[in-house]
Order: sequence, then C-alpha cells, then structure tokens
Amino acid sequence: MAASESTTRQRGTQMQQQTPTKLLKRPATSRWEKDEDLELLDHDHDKHGRGFLFLLAFQSVGVVYGDLGTSPLYTFANIFTDNPSEEDVVGATSLIVWTLISLVAIKYAIIVLRADDAGNGGTFALFSQLRRAGDLATPDSSALPSDKELSTYTVGHRSSTSSKGSAGLTSPLFGRKSSGPTTSPAPAGTSPPAVNGSTTDAASPCLNPQDAIIGPGTPAREAPRPLTWRDRLIGNRWIQRVLRVMVVIAVGAIMGDGVLTPAISVVSACEGLQVPLPSFSRGAIDGMAIGILVLLFAIQRYGTKFVGAIFSPVVSLWLIANFAVGLYNIIVHHPAILKALGPNYLFMYFVRNGRAGWESLGSVLFCVTGAEALFADLGHFNRKAIQLSAFSILMPSLIVSYLGEGAYLVKHPEDYPEAFWKSLPHGTFWPMFIIATLAAIVASQALISAVFQIVYQAITQGFFPRLQVLHTSEKHLGQVYVPIMNTLLMALCLIVVGAFKSSANIGKAYGVSVMADMLFTTHFMVLIMLTVWRTPLWVPILFYAVFAPIEGAYLSSVLLKVPTGGWFSLMLAGIYAVLMLLTGWGNIQKGRFFKRRLIPNLEQFLSIMKPGKSDDGSEVQEQLCVVAPRHKQGPGSIVKVQETPGVGLYYSEFIYGVPPVMVEHMASFPVVHQTNIFVTNRFCPCPRVLKHESLLIEQLGIRGFYHCICRYGYTDVPQQSELFVTEMLETVRDMLYATLREYILHSSSLQQLFPPPPDLMTSDNSAAGPSRPMAIPE
Repeated sequence: MAASESTTRQRGTQMQQQTPTKLLKRPATSRWEKDEDLELLDHDHDKHGRGFLFLLAFQSVGVVYGDLGTSPLYTFANIFTDNPSEEDVVGATSLIVWTLISLVAIKYAIIVLRADDAGNGGTFALFSQLRRAGDLATPDSSALPSDKELSTYTVGHRSSTSSKGSAGLTSPLFGRKSSGPTTSPAPAGTSPPAVNGSTTDAASPCLNPQDAIIGPGTPAREAPRPLTWRDRLIGNRWIQRVLRVMVVIAVGAIMGDGVLTPAISVVSACEGLQVPLPSFSRGAIDGMAIGILVLLFAIQRYGTKFVGAIFSPVVSLWLIANFAVGLYNIIVHHPAILKALGPNYLFMYFVRNGRAGWESLGSVLFCVTGAEALFADLGHFNRKAIQLSAFSILMPSLIVSYLGEGAYLVKHPEDYPEAFWKSLPHGTFWPMFIIATLAAIVASQALISAVFQIVYQAITQGFFPRLQVLHTSEKHLGQVYVPIMNTLLMALCLIVVGAFKSSANIGKAYGVSVMADMLFTTHFMVLIMLTVWRTPLWVPILFYAVFAPIEGAYLSSVLLKVPTGGWFSLMLAGIYAVLMLLTGWGNIQKGRFFKRRLIPNLEQFLSIMKPGKSDDGSEVQEQLCVVAPRHKQGPGSIVKVQETPGVGLYYSEFIYGVPPVMVEHMASFPVVHQTNIFVTNRFCPCPRVLKHESLLIEQLGIRGFYHCICRYGYTDVPQQSELFVTEMLETVRDMLYATLREYILHSSSLQQLFPPPPDLMTSDNSAAGPSRPMAIPE
C-alpha cells in the first residue's frame, strides 16, 4: 500500500511538472488583467450614465439619511436647559453647522467613503481589508493559501505607477495593480508553505501537496517585496487580535444604537401632537408610539419592499420641506443668524459657557446620529451616488433647517423644548406632522435593516451564534430578516419607550454608542491609510489630529450621561460585544477540538482490499473496507463496506479530515454511494467570491471520494440547490477527464491504446480544456 501510494504520488508530481501551464491558468485571465471582473462586481452601475447615477442618488436619500434627516426634531430641545440668550443660540447653531461639515461632509462623505471593500461599506468592510492586508503582508500568516489566490482577496492602496506627489487617496479598486504585499505561486512540484502546522495546502485536507486539485488557477503574481514597517505593523498577531476586539465592540455599539434610534425617532414625532393638542396626555403619546413600533416590527417579516417604495419620496419631501421652513424662519425671524456660519462663534460659545458648553456637546452630537449610515449602506449604492445626494440634498437641508430653528429661538427663546414644532409657519403643522411621522418610521426601518445585515455578516464571520436568517428578496440578496433579533429589538424598544417616557429622557441614553462607533472608525481609517492605501505618513497623522480630538471631546461629554441613562446603551453594546467575543472564541475552540478528534487522513479511515484469492481458493473482488471506531466494533476492527449507486454529500465545518457525520454513519451503517463528496462551506474575509472561483474540487486518494470547498464572501448568500449539485458534479467530471487526458497525452504507451485526435497533440489545443472526446473505450 505504501509503495503503491509512493508511486502514485511520484506519477502525480511528474504529471504536474509536465502539464502545460495554460491548463492550470485561471479562466478569463485577460479580463483579470484589465480588472474587468472586479469592476463588474464593484461599480458596474457607474457605467449606466448620469441618469442612473441620479436615480441611485435619489434612492439613497430614503435608505441612508432617515436618521440624519430626522435629527432636527430633537437636537435643539436637548441642548438647552433654560431660556438661551441670543449669543448662546448663535453659538450652538454654529457648533451644529460645523459639526455637520466636519464629521458628515468631510470625514464620512469625502474620506471614509473611499475606504470601500469592493463597493461594500461598514465596520466589517474596514476590518476585512485590514485582515487581508495582514495576511498578504506576512508569508507565515494563518490565512489559507487558496484564499490568498482569490481575485477579490486584495487590498487597495497607492498606485505604484503614480508619482509620490500626485498620488492621492485611492479605493481598493484602483490599487489592484500596485506593488503591495503579494504572494507568488510555488514552483511546480514543490510543497506549499505550512499552514497551521500542516505541510499541505489548506485546500487539501486529506491529500499530499502533489495530489491534484482542480480550481481556478492564479495568474503569475509579482515577486514578494521586502517587508516594511507597515507590513510588520498590520501583520502583527497582537494587532490583529486587538482589531478583532475593536470590531466587535464597534459592531456592538451600532446594534445598541439600533434599539434607541427607533424609540427616540418615533416618540419625538408623536410628541408633536402636544403643540396643537395640549390636552393630549403623556400616556396617549407613549401608547401611540408603542403602536407604531409594534406595527413597524410586525411587517419586517415581509421585507423592506413593502415600505421601500415610499422611503425616498418621504425623506426627500421631508428634507425639502425642512429647507423651505428653515429658509422662511431665517427671512422672517432673524436673518442675522447667518453669521453662525462663522466658526469663531462656536469658540466664543465655549469661552462664554465653560463647563456647561462642554456638557452640551452630548446633545449637539444628536445632529450627526446616523452619519455612519453613509458608509454602512454603501453596498446598496455607490460612492458617487451617496456623495451627490449628501451635498445636493442632505447638507443644504440640514444646515438651513438648523439655521431656521436658531433664527426662531432668537426671537422666542422660551420655546426651546419644542423648537422644531413651534417654529413651523402657521397652517403647516399637520402636513409636517404626517411627513415627520413617516420619516421617523423610515429612519427606524433603515437602522433595523442595518442590524439584520450586521448580524448576518457577523454570523458568516464566526462572531455571532447561528440564528435563523430569512432572505426576503430574490433580487436583492442583502435584504435579510432575522426573526429572533426582530423580536428582541421590538421588546427592547418597547421597554425603552415605557421606561424613559419622553424623547428628552431617551436622549440622555442616546449618543454614547454613536460616538464610540465614530471614534473606532477613525482608528480603523488610520490603519487603512497606513497599511492599505499606503499614503505618506503625514496623511494619517493629519486625519487623526483633526478628527480624534473632535470625537474625543464629544465622547467625553456624552459619558456624563452614563448615570442618567447612558448606562443602558453601554449595557446593550457590552452584552452584544461579549456575546460575539464568546462566540468567536467558542468557534476557535470547537475547531481545535474537532481537529484533534477527527481522523486526519482518509486512507486511515478507508482501505481497499485488492482482488486475489482467499484461503479457500475462491476469487475475491476489490472490496472497500472501513476501520470502524473503537467504541463501535472494537479496536482496529475492519468492516467491509457495501457500495450503492448515487451521490452522497457529507458536510463538515472543517477542511481537515473525514467529516464526523460520515464517521458515525459508517460505524452504524457500512454503506456508501459510488460517488461521495465532502463539502465544506468557507466564508473568506472578502466581500464576495467570483462564481468561477467559488468551488475547489480535489480527488481524494480512494476511488469515488472527493472534497469540495465552497468559498463565499461575507456578503454572499450560499444557495446550494439542485443546480449547485449539478455544477459540482460537472466540475468533478471535468477534473477526471482533464486528469485522464493529461496522462494519455504525456504517455506514449497510453497513446497507443487510446489514440487522441490529431488536433489535441498540439500544445495549444491540449491546454484548451475537455472540448473534444478521445477514443477511450468503456
């Protein structure tokens, strides 16, 4: 057995060395060289022209800006605790305007949006890029070599062809051909580098390095360059561990925000009824808000398509109406409020109010709640569309709306608790109330959908328990519904409304998680600039020096809310973070446990009895046998296995060894199908995997046994129907045919037995794939 195995491996090695390189090349290599495949995945909708860009920009208004757009409802009401003076109103208005300009316009709309991960945004997109950068920077990283060869397993940074002075910040798309940390393929016939203590490639759990694997080949890559301090920084294992903790805390903060945003948005909209109806009781407002929230969460199971049709028109109408009302208030009440556009007034505000001014930052930040949605929802649109809608609709509307409220408060400072509703012109209350209620529902729906998407991505990354995830749309795979999370969010929202009673009280718990997420994003962006974009050192230093102090000041102020309600959002974020950390740690420990308990090699589990004569002289056919587990048949028991027609799929979470389900099955029922495939689903730290690269098929050392690794990105949705099984079997067939043909083409004795067609004898045609059958008898 050992001699035969050695001979087979030597033949396999010789065959690999003689195999034409074109056979192992990835399909569509010319498209890869032109970046066409990545562009189709990334920004294909950019090629539809300006009309389509304007349509995307309009659609993004309803999805992205619901939370930001409704912030004028409650921002001014939470800043002041007493009738403000004109100087304080102007200073607070200036502070709001410049907070919007610095954090929303400059940081997110201009800079952070460029840190997309193949068109996807959010905290996981930043973490995914940093993780890939660490894997590609260090040859001895724990990443699987087969994953590193994926077309989308790249990072973007400064182009190597651009000059030092002219190169700017680039997205991953434009950094594809630059000289970054790369890996080069091992020479033919040599063993891949060790992975997790094994001498085999990670895609070969049961075979030796010489055994054949069919899958997408990888174009020749640049030779690895010497490691720099940037590579050592991002490749450091402790840095990667810290990043895992940071991303978990940041995601926990966003999910905690997903409880408070629906509550404060809906309650603040319902509170407007007390302006025309002072007799409307507090209990009635809370009951109305609870009813709206219950209805909102009840329709989640049907997907966003039921409410998505009104998202953009409602929010667009809301922003346009706010712009008109704000412009009216500026003209009618106090046109001099325009001086708040000068940043000197916000500095004078702090000088005049001292500690009270610093404490008010915890309420001023309400004007930027929802800013993270610009980046988190990037995958639904594109950078140009979001930037267009942000600078043409969002920013003008918010700035003019806040200036209008400030102008009204200068003349009517006693109305600060209900500044928005009291500032509405006569006759516009009921239309604005209806639009505000719908806009609050939109803002809540957007964040609820974002929480579902985050939970799904966390599950695929191994950070969250495996909950039931339902896909509510056949066209948009990113629209998911998680029933357990929906019930949990609804229960927590109702508790918040019932316990805190008013939007002012909810505001005391609001903001901690929002600002914590922004500060984490700033730190992630610094690492992105250093190790992914590879900008000059002064760029991340300047970025950090500008935004970290601003966000640190806001965070230090909002932490004062912890005793009065901020503890609630911190508690939620902490619970989510601990749950994700424990889940990630548990998955690692589970993998180590099964790796110790699994049978490491198929040949140690199955054996083939060669044909021959038995002791009584009768002929014995070739027989498949299994080494039964000791707890079933005794130590070292050999059990004959019966084969039956058909295909058997055995799923396993791990790429090493025989799947546990097959071990138990064979111990109880020693029957196998003629074709048996071990299937492993793997989620790679990249947004998506190209379809022709998603399957890796290997032929195991025993007839009829194969291993299939199905690779997905963290935004991909596994769809393993009958079509998937057909494609997998066709790949197995092509692999067997290609292997047999190569043996024949490189063996003169076999060519005499099975003469190939004349056109297959040329090198070009021999590498073209199994396009023509050879005369191979049954």
